[in-house]
Amino acid sequence: MLGNQEELILPKLREDLKLLESSPAEDGTKQWMIFDAITNKYFTIGIDSFLLISYWESGIGAEEFLKKLKDKDYELDNESLSTFINFLKSSGLTKNETLVDTKRIYEQKLKSKQSIFKWLIHNYLFIKITYF
Repeated sequence: MLGNQEELILPKLREDLKLLESSPAEDGTKQWMIFDAITNKYFTIGIDSFLLISYWESGIGAEEFLKKLKDKDYELDNESLSTFINFLKSSGLTKNETLVDTKRIYEQKLKSKQSIFKWLIHNYLFIKITYF
């Protein structure tokens, strides 16, 4: 959870992201993909995430955003919004404007690095020894 929802401000989404319509899910529901050209990653999202991105207003408080959604006949609870914001941030889809954002990215990068020992285990070293 992100803490007190009244203090939560919707982060800015990166402008370089592309929202693409995707093939339907197995149950026939529509899906979209967010393409991040910087990391060359695709994120598949459903109708709920698509609607949230469509209505997104960065810089406003979460409570205000939830009220605006309700005015558009779209009900969402605080926990779902918090989960969605966590997804956006952890996936690197938001602009990093604070020291906290930079620290979070740095810590994610450290966690993703492999130690030399793990790299050697997963990438066997083959040495060819020729006999005379």
